[in-house]
Amino acid sequence: MDHYLNFSFNRLSHFEIALVLRRVTIRTKLIIEQLVLTAHLGWSEKEREHTQQVWVDLQIDYLTVPTACTNDELTDTDCYYQLSLVLQAVCDAKPYCLLESLAHQLFQATKRTLKAKTRIRLSLAKNPPMDNLQRVYFVIADE
Repeated sequence: MDHYLNFSFNRLSHFEIALVLRRVTIRTKLIIEQLVLTAHLGWSEKEREHTQQVWVDLQIDYLTVPTACTNDELTDTDCYYQLSLVLQAVCDAKPYCLLESLAHQLFQATKRTLKAKTRIRLSLAKNPPMDNLQRVYFVIADE
């Protein structure tokens, strides 16, 4: 197979090879799954009275390759530990009646925290106080 690839490239001009190589795009993502946060969340005051666990899934698509990929420096990346602290601070800031409202605030905080230009998809889940429903999700994205 390698011989076939070498043969194919040998038949192309330098200009044609440059065009082929430009079509190769590196895409990078940071995926955070099941980040557990606590929040006062629920439609009724009784439900909001105590904190409950919520789960965040984040997919961060970088529009350019992060510098940290080549220099191995933490300062040139988006630190998911710091992001988790920011997201918990959003949860702690006030009680939320709706999953949608909390998800939007978490989404906005994530966008403000990230250093690079990105597209993100945030999924927020909770266990509702219903016997016949295990978990409910709300998803917000700028895709």
